Amino acid sequence: ARAAAPLFSICSSDDFWDILFPNVCRPALVNMSGMSAVPWAKKKSVAFWRGTDRGGVNWAMEVRDMFRASPRKRFLDAWSSDEAFDLAFLEDDLLNASVVNTDPGFVPLARWPEWKYLLDLPGNGYSGSLKQKLT
Repeated sequence: ARAAAPLFSICSSDDFWDILFPNVCRPALVNMSGMSAVPWAKKKSVAFWRGTDRGGVNWAMEVRDMFRASPRKRFLDAWSSDEAFDLAFLEDDLLNASVVNTDPGFVPLARWPEWKYLLDLPGNGYSGSLKQKLT
């Protein structure tokens, strides 16, 4: 026989017995359950991603690879024009973090639930965002 067992999670609902556990990456977002208030049928049926192209050099196996496109760039080049995707690079400045937030294509975390599919592309990014995308 199967029995429901509680798990530690950053999200919970009446359907599960999850025990809420603080999101150590973003303490202000301890309970992310409310982020999924958009009914599935009302979400946009496209894959969504916003980010920068930081970390492209991290994927280089050889010096010449640093001059090729990063995995993110190659993905966006291949799929940006496809209607099944809503993808965009954001302006970036390593010395001024506010540049990303002022980019016209920036979408705040609170709006991510508007899309059915949230992509997590390899590269330098906020690793904790994968947890939010999974909740």
